[in-house]
Amino acid sequence: PVPPGTVEALLRLLEDEDAGMRDTAMHTLSSLEFRTAMVSKHPGAAEAVVGLLGHGQAGVQCSAALAVRQLARGRTSDYPGVVEALVRLLEHTEPEVQMSAAAALGQLGEAVASRPGAVEALVKLLAHEDMRVLSSAASALGLLKEAAVSSQAGVVEALVRLLGHRQAATQCSGANALG
Repeated sequence: PVPPGTVEALLRLLEDEDAGMRDTAMHTLSSLEFRTAMVSKHPGAAEAVVGLLGHGQAGVQCSAALAVRQLARGRTSDYPGVVEALVRLLEHTEPEVQMSAAAALGQLGEAVASRPGAVEALVKLLAHEDMRVLSSAASALGLLKEAAVSSQAGVVEALVRLLGHRQAATQCSGANALG
């Protein structure tokens, strides 16, 4: 069992100035024992993690997106507003935040494809100048493949266009997403 106050303390550490501390808190929260404890015994904890997606610091937003990626695992009903918050982060100015948000969206499954604008926002990132962001978006679309294709025309075509990109890494991202 998780000792009383542990989840709340870990949620506070997600806002710590030290990146290592945030990462440790995120990994601890993401463990199976804590994931179960958060949803069942700490009903406000899920909302707190989603709320951190709107934090003013990019590092905190990245940690929150990674925590959501691990915690939600397709169960967006436990995390109200998470898809919308992550889609907003796809337009962030920091590539690391965009990458974290795209990766989290890919892990959330069909719930993402059913939300208006979510798949479109990921497709838009396939034209991003930063290869890491582009690759994260392609990977997310690859994970959402069937749901994304049925909800949004042009997903497969956008991924196929990556195969003709001038950089081999981008071609690989497109091929992996299609495979």
